Order: sequence, then C-alpha cells, then structure tokens
Amino acid sequence: MNDKTTDYWIKRYDKLNTEWSAYWSNHMQRLADYILPRKATVRTNKQKGADLNDLVYDSTAIHANDLLAARMQASLTPSSNKWFQLRGKFPKQYQEMYGKDLNDDNEVKKWFDECSDEMFAMINSSNFATVVHEMFLDLGCFGTSNMSMEGIVNNRGSFDGFKFQSIPIEDYVFSENTDGQVDVVIRKVKKTARQALQRWDKKKLHHTVLEAIEKEPEKEFQFIHAVFVKEDFDPNTKIKTDKPYGSIVIDYDNHVLIEEAGYDEFPYMVTRWSKASGEKYGRGPGRTAIDDIKVLNMSKKLELRAWTKVIDPALMVEHDAVLGQLRITPNSIIYVRDINRRPVPFEIGSRWDIGQLKKEELVSSIKRIFYSDQLQFPEQEAGDMTAREVMVRYELMQSLLGSTFGRIVSECLDPLIERMFSKMERTNMFPDRPAILSDMTDLKIGYTSPLAMAQKMEEAQAIDAWLASVMPLTQVDPSVMDVVDMKKLVRLKAELIGVPASVIRSEDEEKQIGEGRAAMQTQQMKVSQNKEEAETLGKLAPFMREADKMTAPNIGEVA
Repeated sequence: MNDKTTDYWIKRYDKLNTEWSAYWSNHMQRLADYILPRKATVRTNKQKGADLNDLVYDSTAIHANDLLAARMQASLTPSSNKWFQLRGKFPKQYQEMYGKDLNDDNEVKKWFDECSDEMFAMINSSNFATVVHEMFLDLGCFGTSNMSMEGIVNNRGSFDGFKFQSIPIEDYVFSENTDGQVDVVIRKVKKTARQALQRWDKKKLHHTVLEAIEKEPEKEFQFIHAVFVKEDFDPNTKIKTDKPYGSIVIDYDNHVLIEEAGYDEFPYMVTRWSKASGEKYGRGPGRTAIDDIKVLNMSKKLELRAWTKVIDPALMVEHDAVLGQLRITPNSIIYVRDINRRPVPFEIGSRWDIGQLKKEELVSSIKRIFYSDQLQFPEQEAGDMTAREVMVRYELMQSLLGSTFGRIVSECLDPLIERMFSKMERTNMFPDRPAILSDMTDLKIGYTSPLAMAQKMEEAQAIDAWLASVMPLTQVDPSVMDVVDMKKLVRLKAELIGVPASVIRSEDEEKQIGEGRAAMQTQQMKVSQNKEEAETLGKLAPFMREADKMTAPNIGEVA
C-alpha cells in the first residue's frame, strides 16, 4: 500500500459522501427527527446530551417503529429458539454415486445440527440480540441499515466470539457491484488519541495524534475504515495473509495509512427494506408515512396551542374599566371602575370534533403503514389464541412482509450465518467433519423462525388436507393407500415443521429395523406353524395307535 492508494480511498470516500449529502442526508435527517429522534444527528451536529425530541409532538410513529422492530426480531431471529438450520451443497454426481441426497444421511444431519447448536449458543452469548433490534429500527425508519460482525480476540490471541455493532446511517457510505450487491463499505470512525493508541500500532500514528496523547488524550481524530472486495484475489493462493476482502484504516485528517489487513468474509451486512430502480439506498415504512407523520405532529402542535387558549384564555377588558395594571395571578386584587364591567374570557370557538377526527385518521394511517394493526401478536389480543390462530397470524405476516423477508435473508442473515460458520470451523470450534462431507462445495441455509416456518406450513397443511380427503376413500377401496408413500411423507412433514434430525432415524437404520422386524415375523410364523403341526400330530396320535394295533397281526403273519 502506498500514498497513492491512500489518496485514492480518501477521494473515493469524499465522492461517495458528497453523493450521500446531496441526495439522501436531508431525507434521512427528516425521518430521524420524527421517527427515531435519538438518532437525529444525521446532518445536525447537536451537543452531547441535547434534547433530540424538540420536533416531536406525537409519539405514534416512534411507537409504531419500535413495535415493528420488536415483531421483526421475534419473528425472524428469536433468542428463545434456534432460527436456522444447516445443510450442504454437493456436486450432482454425488447423488448418483451414493444413491441418495447426502443431506438425508443421518450422520450428516447430526453433524450439521451440532454445528448449528454451537453457532446458536455463540449468537446468544454475544450482543447480537441488542444490535439486531437497532438494525430493525434503522430498517423501518430509514429503509437502510448496516450491521458489522467482528471477531473478538482474547488475551491469549485466540478467537473468542463475535462482536456486533449497528453502524449509524450517517457514518458510512457504500458501493454496489454489477449485481446490486454491496461489496465496498467505507466507514467514518472517530476516536480519541488515547483510543487510537490502544487500537493501532503506535509507529503508524501521525505525530499530531502522539502529541495529543500527552497533552489532550481525549481529543478526537477522524479515521476512515474501508473494506472492499479484491478484484485480483487468487482463491488458490497459499499466502495466509492474502484475503478475499481488503481492509485499510486511514487517518483522514493527516492522509496517513494506519493499518492494512483483510477478511475471509465481508464483515458488513448492509440491508435494504426495499429499493427503487436505479437507487442503492433503501426505502422503508418511514419514508412512506413521513407526510402523515409531519401533518399529525403539526396538528398536535396546533391542538396544544388551542388547549392553552381554552385553559388560559385571553381576556376582554373595556377601555379604562380596570384601574392600574391588570394582574391575574392567584390572590391578586383587581381594581375596576364598575363591578359589572369586569374582564371576561375571550372565547375562540375551537372545533375539537374536527381536529379529533383528522387525528384519528392520521394515527390509523401511520399504524397501518408500519403494520401495527395487521401484525398484532397473540399476547396483545384479548384472551388466548389457539395454535392454529397463531400460525394464521404468522402466515399473514409472511404475506405482508414476504419480499422484505427475502431481502433481509439475502443481505443480512445469509452472510451472517456463512461468516460465522466459516470462522468457527477455521478455529476448530465444531466437531470433526464427517469424511462424507469432504467435498461439500457450499453451505445451504434454511430458516426455522416463526415467520420462515409460516412459509412452509402451507405445504404441511396441504399434506394434512390431502390425507384427510384420502382416508375416507379407503373404506370403499383400501388399495388407494398404495398411492401414498407414508415413509417419505413422514420425513417430509418432519422437515416442514422443523423436527430435529437427532430424533429421526436414518434410512439405513430404518431399513435395519424393518429387516429385523421381518425376520422376527418370519421366526414367529415358523414357531406358530410348528406349534400347529405339533397340535395336529397330537390329535392324530390316538388314531395312529389304533391303526397300528389293527394292522399288527397281519404284519406278524406275513413275517
């Protein structure tokens, strides 16, 4: 890396940041002002600890976005249940070679289940639950979010888990490749002189930073961290330090390269709610509802002003009716010329009914845009719901958020699981991989969260409905059950409803049990047959003895 490359990344950051400031930052600031006010520092540099709610008069949008984020988290990445499962991708000839899909092999299933259990435990031991909620808040408000995923190194220098961070919308810019996938992220990082010394090599720091360490250790400096795909990366390289993704840290103020490194997987997950054609930043419910939100806040502001006029109205006083200055404080004395000409309140005639109707209309519209009414959870309903009713509610959520769910999976959850799996396997945190998986080409990820399972439940319900329609026909013609492959159906149903592989026997085990059962039945039939033959012989024995007595003299005479 040289000064030319350092200048290149600074210029590239400046260009992307100029584009962000010109086209997007104003919109994002407006969204944050009314929907996520604690992050309303996109363009406004307010003092630390300042009131960020000064434009908010109604909290409907804030609450609606909070509820949407909570529901998205509970439906996609619940902390209480494992929300993903792992399988492998193999060359097509493997199915012909082994005579089956290797993912159906019980040993393979159990290994993947053990790996996913380790990964889920790793996720729950990290700060993922807190950060992913922030990510969903950004997604609902701005339509774009960014979550970083960094490995933690302990004091012994070994890998010790993951650290997640939700990056503020104003602190990063990004670029897409030809397929619309984010492959470059340049992030603005502010650190004090003391923090810079703790994080990076002292020899790389500029002398102004080193001087500040002695005089002003809390003085802040701006750095930029760029992560990008290496176009010339050789996947067959034997150089361990050569990674598919490059990483550089630059002292932005002094144009000094601080650190050069790399990643095996892209560490940033930039997620968009939806995208308009030709745009790279996303648009979410907040962008759709912002006009209603602004009108509602203005309406509430006017309503508060009207309240003050009614509660503490202006006074009408005839000219020279009051002696001296009019004071209306408690216990004050007002001198009037004529008691019948005392001050009276000025009635403005506010139409509260019209304001209230408009307010209810706006509140309903905002809640509908944020799916507050459509996505009510069971615990928010009066009374208990049956399991079927709960599933219907998740099916409704899936139908409403299906496209968004697909984008979240492809831009956030898939990269997250793939990076975690690869990192944990490289650091030997999984059991030994079965020999049959030596040629696995890629990882195949399935999702078992409530929202993902709602997609599969339609197929499971179709199976149940089909069987329910077939069973009555067996009374007319029992042979119709020959159409149903019950064993395959049971395995498919188990997969659709997310039954763990550890409780399902493999096809080989099932075959052995079947052969053992058949052998036992054959043995029982032989025993039963021998018993019947013995009983038959026992019944014939008296007749045979009588026959022997009758034929014995004749035999003797012949002799």
